[in-house]
Amino acid sequence: MNKKKFLLMFILSLIMSFNFCSVSPVVACNNDWTCDAGEDYSNCPQDCSKAISDVLDDAIDWLLTVASIISIMVVIIGGIYYVGSSGNPETAKIGKKIIVGGILGVLVCGLAYSVIAVIDSVL
Repeated sequence: MNKKKFLLMFILSLIMSFNFCSVSPVVACNNDWTCDAGEDYSNCPQDCSKAISDVLDDAIDWLLTVASIISIMVVIIGGIYYVGSSGNPETAKIGKKIIVGGILGVLVCGLAYSVIAVIDSVL
């Protein structure tokens, strides 16, 4: 198995493990939720409900977390390429490109989080 297939399988397995380990925000019941009228649902977990905006907030937070983790992993993989180039300028160049892409990914995730936080505070 070559390195590209291995890295692809590694990243896909990490994504799938995050997916299987997470709890769906629609199904989960925290038992601490209250409705707009202030009624407490802690005594009846079958009536737990969540507004669609809360579900979307949870989904966006989860996606940004996963994207941030993947971006950081890309930086680490690029560093491994760069350090392991053994003086080969072509492999070092590939490592630098991967590192730049990972850093851009981290910046995009941070910017997306900031924009969402600002919009959420305004609304």
